[in-house]
Amino acid sequence: MNLKTYLFNFVKIIVVFLCFYIVRDKLTLETFEKISNYNAFYFFLSIIIFFISQLLLGVRLSLSSALFKANVSNLNCIKYSFISKLYSLFGFFSIVSEVNKFFLLKKEISQKTKIVKIILLDRFIGVTSLLFILLIAFTIFFLNLKILFYISTLLLVFCILIFLYSKKYIININLNFVKQLFLMIFVSIFSWMLVMFSSYIFLNESLELDKILIFGILISSLSLIIPITPFGIGSSQLIIVYFFRKYGIDSDLGFIFVSYIQFITILLIIFISVPLNIRNYFLK
Repeated sequence: MNLKTYLFNFVKIIVVFLCFYIVRDKLTLETFEKISNYNAFYFFLSIIIFFISQLLLGVRLSLSSALFKANVSNLNCIKYSFISKLYSLFGFFSIVSEVNKFFLLKKEISQKTKIVKIILLDRFIGVTSLLFILLIAFTIFFLNLKILFYISTLLLVFCILIFLYSKKYIININLNFVKQLFLMIFVSIFSWMLVMFSSYIFLNESLELDKILIFGILISSLSLIIPITPFGIGSSQLIIVYFFRKYGIDSDLGFIFVSYIQFITILLIIFISVPLNIRNYFLK
């Protein structure tokens, strides 16, 4: 890493400490006493669900490679996804992680432009799928279910009109490509939902689901990928505490929620990503 990268990561660390200083009232035993009665079964179940969500990220990468007709196995894509998880701690927007994926995929794909397209599509679908979930939650929370129904109907009619237009004017649409793309979107949305559900299961004794809480959970999940700090550590806690306080939700639970996601992510890095990196780069 060059000097600029070191300075950038140093600034990130400063921001982490600054964010935790602002929400320092949450860094007490009283905050975490709210989950002192957690069930060990739910704890391990939530970890399993979170692990499955991360497996799906590898499946999403595999689908992206298949869309561009790259011959990369599902198993290798899952492995590359886990290996690159470690490097999401560094750089802006986890760009170091994507660069690492590039060099891993380069072993199997000769065309560099194809690799870039695979990675960009994978990242785009990942971010937009979360934004899509957030949009639905926003519609339910701030508007109502009728508005959501009307929007969904309009989208369906729009898709039907495009299909009829393509049939009338004989526009060549690769249906296999469309199917693969929608499957990729579904996998990505399902992965995000599992991430949120895993934390909810862990906190099931402390949470009562309502529209405000669901929207708050989605906001906290989005804050985890905002490239202010590594894994959103500190910044996501600050965002969720502010949001929960604004809407009268117990901000302690919001703080615990994002902290738990970060905790199991770090566990995954330590016990899966780091060993895979050692095996891939040092034990060949």
